[in-house]
Amino acid sequence: MCCMADDLHRHVTLRDGLVVDVRPIEETDEAELRAGLSILSPQSRYLRFHSERSSLTAEEWRYLTVVDQQRHIAVVAVVDGRIAGVARAIVVDDGAAEVAFVVADEVQRRGVGTLLRDVLVDAAAARGIRTLRANVLAQNAPMRRLLAPLERIGERDGVIEVRVPRDTREWQGLPFT
Repeated sequence: MCCMADDLHRHVTLRDGLVVDVRPIEETDEAELRAGLSILSPQSRYLRFHSERSSLTAEEWRYLTVVDQQRHIAVVAVVDGRIAGVARAIVVDDGAAEVAFVVADEVQRRGVGTLLRDVLVDAAAARGIRTLRANVLAQNAPMRRLLAPLERIGERDGVIEVRVPRDTREWQGLPFT
């Protein structure tokens, strides 16, 4: 294995002063993630799951919280001691991974999603993943904006493909201090 989960840790102060800790997801996060799903707005749930799902099965929770951080990378953003966002990349083909993001309603549009994206892009590059795919609803403008800085390879049937930068240090304009 190329990487340890240590490369998934960040402590960042966003432009508006919001302090965010990013860390690998843990199996023990399940209860907090369940609670977070239940308080997401119907709109946020719909944009994430393409339905207004308010619960997941025990098997789904296990799949989402017990990950190897190599072929299934998952991180959480913690704000004020609570999980406020989740990002994941799951390898689906050699060199390609499907990504998904969700950010708590109360911290949306503050840079949390951008931070999670950048951690995920760095982790993907370190693991040899060169393409990210996201199944994005046409009306999901926040997700489209989140992917916009990456080089778009194509889009078909709601799946946006972007290229992972070879040198992620070249990123400019991040909302961090």
